[in-house]
Amino acid sequence: MKDAVFAGNKKTSKLVTKLDSIYDLDQSIREQCKQIATNYYSVCKDTILHIDSLYLIKLVSVIDQYGFPTDKDYDNSIPGHMPNFLWVICHNKTQINQIIIPALEDAVLHNSLHPQLFSFIRGGNNETYQYQEFGLGYSIELNGDLYVFNLKDETIKGKINSNREKYMLDDLDSYNEKIKFQYFNPEFKLLYSIMFSSIQMDKETTAMLSEKWKDAKVTEYNIR
Repeated sequence: MKDAVFAGNKKTSKLVTKLDSIYDLDQSIREQCKQIATNYYSVCKDTILHIDSLYLIKLVSVIDQYGFPTDKDYDNSIPGHMPNFLWVICHNKTQINQIIIPALEDAVLHNSLHPQLFSFIRGGNNETYQYQEFGLGYSIELNGDLYVFNLKDETIKGKINSNREKYMLDDLDSYNEKIKFQYFNPEFKLLYSIMFSSIQMDKETTAMLSEKWKDAKVTEYNIR
């Protein structure tokens, strides 16, 4: 039994090491490009896209060999923090459907990937959808203030809720209530931190958007 446990720990360590190394490579090209220009992505876009695709293939190969990692594989994982290796997938918007989505769906089914993270990866990278696939675009933090927008189109909301139910996610209204609750109670981890979209704007733009979105602003007095 001890040998089996040791073998399992050794396998987990090797898996994490390999995934972390791929993420480090993913970041290294970006760090190198930052030395060239502040708008590094526009300058190095073609190079980054090409290298990202190679790292995705390498990532898929590792997952095929060792299986999809869980939070338990990362002993020092931060609660509510998306594992870094998933960013390698996020950086491949045009390829994830063909290459990795089936593996992600299988990971959700076998409790290796949280449905929230799946919705972030899938909903945030599908460039062909005509509505928010999982409803992730109806809340945003602007310079620290939270805005949650009410989706009035019941047809679109029905499609979103159908997508969410398929992957064991709660409905859109319940999800937005969790957004509001965690905003005022950050000590509770109902949602992964990545689910909170945040933007920083200059004073003039902030004032304009604040006025435009004033009915959607969430305070402790109108949280419900």
